[in-house]
Amino acid sequence: MKKKFGKLIMAVSVICAVGMFFSSCNDYVADVNAELKGQIADLNAGLTQDLTSLESALQAAITECKTQCDAERAKLDQAIKANASNITDLLNRVATLETKVATLETALGTLQTAVSKNTTDIADLLTKYQAQATALTALEQKVNGMDTKLTATIAEATAAMVLATANATKISNLEAEIAKIKSCSCDLTDLEKKVADNKASIDSLAGVTSAIETQVENIYDSLEVHAEKIENLEAADKLLQAQIDSLADEVTLLKDAVEELSGRLDIVENRLDKRISSVVVNGAYSPVVGYFNLPTGMRSNILAAYYNVISSPANELKFPTVRTRNYVDPTAAFTDAEAAFLGFAETSYGAKNDILVGTEGNAGTLYLTINPNDVDTTGIKLALKNSLGEESAVVLGPLVKSEKKLNFGYTRAANNGFYEVAATLDPANIEKAQIRVEVEDLKNVLSDFKSIGNGVNLSNAIGTLYNAVNDIADAYAVEATYVDSLGEHQVYSDYALAAVAVKPLSYNSLADLNVESFPGNDRVSSLMNRVFDRIGTISIPDLGLDNLSGKLDSISFAGVIGDSIRFNVAFTENITKNIPFHQVIEVPVPLKDVNLSIPVPSQTVTTTDVLGNPISIDIPGTTITHTIPASSLMSGTPTVTIDTTFTISIDIDINRTIAIPSEEVLGNLGGTLDNVDDLLKDVNAMLKDFTGKIEDVENKVNDALVKVENKLNEYLDKINNKLCSLLNSINSKLQPTMLVSTTDGFAQLSSIKAAPSQINATSAVLVPTSYTGEVLAPAMKKYVAVTAAFDKNGNSVESVARAANTGDLNTVLDGQTRAINFNGQSGYTYEITYSAVDFSGYISNTKYYVQVK
Repeated sequence: MKKKFGKLIMAVSVICAVGMFFSSCNDYVADVNAELKGQIADLNAGLTQDLTSLESALQAAITECKTQCDAERAKLDQAIKANASNITDLLNRVATLETKVATLETALGTLQTAVSKNTTDIADLLTKYQAQATALTALEQKVNGMDTKLTATIAEATAAMVLATANATKISNLEAEIAKIKSCSCDLTDLEKKVADNKASIDSLAGVTSAIETQVENIYDSLEVHAEKIENLEAADKLLQAQIDSLADEVTLLKDAVEELSGRLDIVENRLDKRISSVVVNGAYSPVVGYFNLPTGMRSNILAAYYNVISSPANELKFPTVRTRNYVDPTAAFTDAEAAFLGFAETSYGAKNDILVGTEGNAGTLYLTINPNDVDTTGIKLALKNSLGEESAVVLGPLVKSEKKLNFGYTRAANNGFYEVAATLDPANIEKAQIRVEVEDLKNVLSDFKSIGNGVNLSNAIGTLYNAVNDIADAYAVEATYVDSLGEHQVYSDYALAAVAVKPLSYNSLADLNVESFPGNDRVSSLMNRVFDRIGTISIPDLGLDNLSGKLDSISFAGVIGDSIRFNVAFTENITKNIPFHQVIEVPVPLKDVNLSIPVPSQTVTTTDVLGNPISIDIPGTTITHTIPASSLMSGTPTVTIDTTFTISIDIDINRTIAIPSEEVLGNLGGTLDNVDDLLKDVNAMLKDFTGKIEDVENKVNDALVKVENKLNEYLDKINNKLCSLLNSINSKLQPTMLVSTTDGFAQLSSIKAAPSQINATSAVLVPTSYTGEVLAPAMKKYVAVTAAFDKNGNSVESVARAANTGDLNTVLDGQTRAINFNGQSGYTYEITYSAVDFSGYISNTKYYVQVK
């Protein structure tokens, strides 16, 4: 299994490089087809049968596709039923909670009614108490007034008594005097009159005293009545206070009950707010294989970080360095003079596990949906655990609301519970996460694939790669831990994630690849030999092989424009053959793309929330589509007109730009593979057509010169040599390269001193990358520096070169660095050296030249 996984990684890299070449082979293949058409003497007899075979094959393909679609529809129906069951269970649980909440609400309503009645009774009692208190206050005021009047009356009575006592004393004295007078013989008339007057006065005072005594007695009676009333009021007040105290106790009990009930409701609400019902993994992005999601159900599910195991000589690495043993090309190493000029220090790196790409999120990003969508995610902790509960070495960061739009239907609405999580691998835990891949055991990656003539499906290749990883890596689930009022809880996703550390390809992985013939070459040669055993004599004009061979190099790299890496393909040619014959052959091939659609209807589930308000859950409808492309089959309506001379005229006019989004090249292998697949469709179709034409020649051609065989063999040898040359130089496609971004756009820097790249500004942005966008063989560390500067006369100016090494220039940078600012002086040409070390310790150095206008 380890070897199989290694083969697949190597195969993907080879295919990406071969894909770049195939577009350049279009011209040669078209020339070969044109040459073959020139030798055809009779095509009519077998074309009808071939068309019938093609139509039968197409019908069989359509039937097979319908069968597969029916099977997929059955799987979809099962999935819908499973989802419906899960939704039913969830609704039942919600209904149970709603019933409990309704019961609590009823109890709360009863309690609130009792509290309201008690509050009303207390208010009535307080009103009565206030009235009694008011009456008591009025009575006290009246009594206080009577006390004042009584005091005044008593004072008057006391004064009268004192006066009466004084008068009585006087009367006694008078009587004594009268007695004395009677005993004498004086005239008593006047004195008797005075005595009579005094007695009358005394009698009148006695009446006043009696009235005063009566009034005092009345006052005492009134005081006794009021005192009794006051005692009665005090008794009523005590009774009322006792009732108020009793009601206060009852209110306290009710308040305690309400607080207890409120606390229980808070617990329920807290659990509902914090409760996570499910965690759904929507996909994963990693720097190793990017992100993809296919309609067939396959999606990226791997979190992976790069790590280094230094496999260079002596397992020792110094970077940057003048030591040649670590270089892919030792002749490109820094010289001692350059090292002295730059003044860099050689930093040592250990044999393994020293450096990973970046820090936070170095293993990629995980995309999750947390249900329900309005759950409070505060304090949620995430971890990756296998089915034994063992935690992965890859650590998950906090949940972050995601604005990303995933492939094939995953989009974020205003609030749909969609999050992204950074995955990080600590260098100390690499051994726990790494997978063993013996890349060096693979020497001939092409043996695992069919012949190029039958096409190459990179989607299948990457799918096989994922299956291989899943076979050798632990399956992890996302564990979400949350805390509510009752304690800590855990919810798990499916066990469908792999979290690994990967040692990527190096700049030297394919250095010893040796291919002597391209796949299918032997078959073509055998067919050619059998065909020309039956070929007769015919005259064919010279096509100019030297001119055609130059067209193989017609594909040029146009640089990076905006966000796209572009290639220009420009080739115009007309090939005409004249063969004496009389016939018209018309071959319609009405093949079209076959589109199949499987509709899945929408549905709505209605329920209520905890307060009884209605809720509608809409499950949107969708349509699963599948297309059988006709581009890999023969299409169009070729027409061959034969008069006195059988004329075949082929106009080749190619002038187009192939653009690949640079973002996908740099970080999305799935998207890159899709683009490469699209680019290969035309090549595969042409190669299949080429094979079909050879079979036609084998079965139909019976009259041609031996010269034709020699010509075709010459073509075949040229194509084979060209293909083998490219395949054997595939390792160069893993090497670093440098782009430049200016106000005029992007371009690849020139590596030729005599023809430097031209920039119209004194400042530019350098983009250190690789031909594979650093997907297969990424850089662990990068070092870019100006090593020389030349004036218009070609003289080296050290001060100008030294002045340009500012900012990130002449500095060791992390491998993920994508842009470096460059500032130059007008009129000078700069030599810029880009040095990169991979995760195996191999160093690649390239010098580039830029002229500032």
